[in-house]
Amino acid sequence: MDNLVLSLEILAIGFAVVMATLYLLYLVLLLFGKAVARATSCRSDKNGETPRGVITEQTGGEPEEIIAAIAAAVSAFLGTAQQKFSLVSVKPQAGTAGSVWIETGRKNLLNKSRELALQRRGRRK
Repeated sequence: MDNLVLSLEILAIGFAVVMATLYLLYLVLLLFGKAVARATSCRSDKNGETPRGVITEQTGGEPEEIIAAIAAAVSAFLGTAQQKFSLVSVKPQAGTAGSVWIETGRKNLLNKSRELALQRRGRRK
């Protein structure tokens, strides 16, 4: 019985030490994250860049609805308000929309998935 009590005490002490260490590590990472964010925002203000939360230009003649949707998507992804970041320009990424390799790969995937679906239905051997 004494061994059981001793083992439970050691288990409780070990668990408490691990949890305290993990909490301290969390606090250290949180502080480092805030320090880096503060240093980055100070650096961008000194360089004369645009203030955060300002949409500065609209390129390519996109409608305002598309710009608003992009800004809302970025805001939702970052989990912050739109005033905490700046949407400087909206340009399609070169080489992704019309790449022959990407189109060929997608067609190949679609054909293979269609063949697999037909096989499962028993229409094809």
